[in-house]
Amino acid sequence: MNSMSTIPPTSSPPTVSPAPPGYVYRARLFEDFGGPEWYWLLVGNLLALIPLAAAVLLLWLPYQLYAALGAPLALFAAPAWPPPIFWLVGAGIIVGSMLLHEALHGLALIRLGYHPRLKWASGYFYATIQPGEYLTRRHYLIMVLTPIVSMTLGGTILLLLLPVPIGQGLLIALLLNAAASIGDLFVADRVRRWPAATLFGDVRGIKVFVPGSAPAQADAAAGVVDQNAKGDLHTEVALDTDPQARV
Repeated sequence: MNSMSTIPPTSSPPTVSPAPPGYVYRARLFEDFGGPEWYWLLVGNLLALIPLAAAVLLLWLPYQLYAALGAPLALFAAPAWPPPIFWLVGAGIIVGSMLLHEALHGLALIRLGYHPRLKWASGYFYATIQPGEYLTRRHYLIMVLTPIVSMTLGGTILLLLLPVPIGQGLLIALLLNAAASIGDLFVADRVRRWPAATLFGDVRGIKVFVPGSAPAQADAAAGVVDQNAKGDLHTEVALDTDPQARV
């Protein structure tokens, strides 16, 4: 891969909306990612084992001990439902967690003053900003990390208050959410490498804009990007089994 200094900045490349005042277009966020999309789907799912393993250690194992103690903080006893009902409730919790994950991205954008929209790419819906809006680096990091942080913390509290049969279903949803958040974590890692003044827009993929007077700082801070990378793979979606190409 070539360094970012090989990419001449331009204020309005063919596939990018005009840069915000005082900024120039620098690169796609994932411009150095070439190759077929199936490859990144495979890599993303393998990398998802890392947050999944962390969630098993930090959530699953402690909860099994808590369940063995009889869930002393549960607010009510386990319902006398037949097994099929418990399975349906568990499935509903899992599906609901997927919807909540994306809704939290949107709510974070609203709270930060943006106008979120749902976008379809690589077989997934995901929340992003409107054309013509630009995320600051700080806002991008807040938005992309909101679901994994809030759902893990909130879900952990709920685990303590629910009866074990329902709690086990919630626990599975939290484990899956942790694994699916690999795309969010990967995007956050890419975003944090850029200078604090960087802006990000979503026009045919995530585009990076830097202050017109500071391309050199962007080169030093953002790492490497391949000028010859082909296509916009929406890699941030491909890496997240629950949409990840998010702004």
